[in-house]
Amino acid sequence: MQVLAGAAIALITVRLTNSSNDRRATQQLVHDSTQKSTDRLIALRREVYVEALDQFAIAGQTLASLADPNLERAEAGAALTGFYAAAQKLIVVGEPKTAILANDLGSLYSEIWMKSLVAALPIGIAFAKVKVTDATIQTHLDERSRILAKMRAEQEDRGVVDHEKFNVLQKNFEFEGNQLDNAVRERDLLLNEVRPRHFQFSRELLADIDRVNAVQVELAASLRADLGISGELPDLRDRMKKSRELLAQHHERLLSAVPGQGEEVTVPDQSKGTRVACAPGTNHP
Repeated sequence: MQVLAGAAIALITVRLTNSSNDRRATQQLVHDSTQKSTDRLIALRREVYVEALDQFAIAGQTLASLADPNLERAEAGAALTGFYAAAQKLIVVGEPKTAILANDLGSLYSEIWMKSLVAALPIGIAFAKVKVTDATIQTHLDERSRILAKMRAEQEDRGVVDHEKFNVLQKNFEFEGNQLDNAVRERDLLLNEVRPRHFQFSRELLADIDRVNAVQVELAASLRADLGISGELPDLRDRMKKSRELLAQHHERLLSAVPGQGEEVTVPDQSKGTRVACAPGTNHP
């Protein structure tokens, strides 16, 4: 009996030991599996987050360039494709807060982009008209220069002036001068009309960039938290606020430095080979 009891105890002990070992092994497997999944997720997030930051920098430059009236909107829109793809990846692999902020940032960019298209279209058309007028002004300046050269050649080569021919050249010279005056006046009117709208658009765009920066700071904090880095960035928020205020001041100084209505317009004086200042729309000497 004692032998049987001892064998039973030994068997029970072995079973308990095996069960404990099995539990520990199962727990270790679960832990290892969980850790591997966590490591893979962190590695994936790190890759996605770094790519997203690169795309955010490109998108920020594109956003700032929207105030340029010569910007090709189609190319600018294509440059934002990578940004939207990166934002969608953040929504998929990020924590809930990160996903929400990434969605908010993408929506904000879409809002600013659509608003800029509406505001920039008439501004771009107006500046295109200014370019056409600039070309017209240059054409009349070149023609006046050509006529003046003929008049001088007529005097120098012949010695005796052909008054009839000289009068025709003089009339053509005056005609080109009148056409030049009209083109200068038209250009001044176009600029005086479009500049206030362009300046207002630039101010509104700067305010929109300020909104984007605020969301991006919160998103950066959330990305850091997802990767196990300190997610609070109070110093960065303060620094960015000061930078935005300083940028706004420089922006206003830049706009105020642009010549406006009533400023002098410089027109080449083809008769003397110098440049003289004239009030907008007035004839040149």
